[in-house]
Amino acid sequence: MNFRAEQERSCSALFSLTSQSISAMKTLSVLFFTMLFSSNLWAQDIRHEVVKRDSTSGFFESGHFHFHSRTYLMGTYNRDELSDYGAWAVGAGLGYVSPEWKHFSFGFSGFFIFKLWEHNLNKRDPSTGGTNRYEIALFDMEDPENNTDLDRLEELFIKYRRGPWSLIAGRQHIETPFLNGQDNRMRPNIFSGLWTEWEEDNFKWEAGWLNSVTPRGTVNWFDLEESMGVYSFGRNVDGSASQYKGNTSTAGIFILGGHYERPSWKFHTYHYYTENIFHLSYGDAMYQYSKGEESKWFIGTQWLYQQQVQEGGHPDPQKSYIQRNESTWGSGATVGSRQGHHTWSYNMLYLHDSGRFVFPREWGREKFWVSLPRERFEGAGGVFAQSIKWEVDWFGESLHSMLGAGWVMHPDPQQSALNKYGQPSFYHIAAQMDYDFSFPLAGLKFSGLLVYKGNAEGHPIPDPIAINRVDLWHYSVVIDYVF
Repeated sequence: MNFRAEQERSCSALFSLTSQSISAMKTLSVLFFTMLFSSNLWAQDIRHEVVKRDSTSGFFESGHFHFHSRTYLMGTYNRDELSDYGAWAVGAGLGYVSPEWKHFSFGFSGFFIFKLWEHNLNKRDPSTGGTNRYEIALFDMEDPENNTDLDRLEELFIKYRRGPWSLIAGRQHIETPFLNGQDNRMRPNIFSGLWTEWEEDNFKWEAGWLNSVTPRGTVNWFDLEESMGVYSFGRNVDGSASQYKGNTSTAGIFILGGHYERPSWKFHTYHYYTENIFHLSYGDAMYQYSKGEESKWFIGTQWLYQQQVQEGGHPDPQKSYIQRNESTWGSGATVGSRQGHHTWSYNMLYLHDSGRFVFPREWGREKFWVSLPRERFEGAGGVFAQSIKWEVDWFGESLHSMLGAGWVMHPDPQQSALNKYGQPSFYHIAAQMDYDFSFPLAGLKFSGLLVYKGNAEGHPIPDPIAINRVDLWHYSVVIDYVF
């Protein structure tokens, strides 16, 4: 069936269905948000907003309200007769940050999403039995048939700030190299727990204990142990299907991070301790050399080490998240230059074949320098990856573009001891553009992404392994507005 023709028919039918099935108030809201095109405040961390009280008004009136909405069109074209996929989502939300009183403040936010159109989102591919990979995370992965009840309370925190130190308790947005918002869909991950930061001069320290999360692509809150397995859970090292979903036991994750930055040097280090499951240590360092104001050269290195602790999540290896005595390490590097508005970089990553690097995908996406959009390295060991990136700022930095090409060599997809999700080797081309409008359309932002992933195995890949992994085109179109 012609995908584009069906897209037009389905979109028209679903607009009609939406207007008939939801209340008049929500219908008017959706139309209003669609006219506004949407917004990008979903990525803003309101924890760090400091609101000074206006003495001429009441306490609550002195706070800041934020309105945000977002529209997202996404599609994937697989090879030959394999199924293609597409989806269109629109959503909006409201946030509030109070002024400080005796060093205390609080904030909250919420968001709702509507599914305007989808193609094959809930259907298995007839020839392979494969399911959708990318587009489903725009909505509710737990209930793909849910078209309208896609709302959730997100941030809800109280904050104490005194000088360079702050303490935040409750539901909040957290950004670290591995546990983060991974906010490249409609909504980011939001975590709940206790978080503290201290920042002064060139140093910053942060630490926290987190025990629950609402993952991207869901509308519910989960204890951290319950969240593991909401996404695809892959295979054990012996090739059997992983059974850690619903069987994992942990009290939460402790994170300790440190940052030190000078004009020429930058250092970052993090340690993650997931009780009863694993330790993960990470660090990076970058040196930057300037030749005048318009020319800079940089070189950097990053590394990680991970090992299983206690039961790995469960005493039965078939139900544990990480296998008994499993450990691995990895290292990466970058080198490049910034010449005026142009930045070039060559990046690489090596993950050792002593074990698989694993980190729950429900908690974030790893931030390696080699990474390109729409792929990750979690679940693999014995990996060597390279990428080249060219980034340019145009029109006074209103337009930012990125063109990247990568080559990722994975172990054989059948080698489950080093390839948890059966990912074949691939080459990767990605083009990305972000444009921020100026007055009178300040706050309006357009983003586009086009990706091609090809087969780098050197031999044909069977359809069940290739679908949604290689030999595909993928696009995303986002138009944002914020005020």
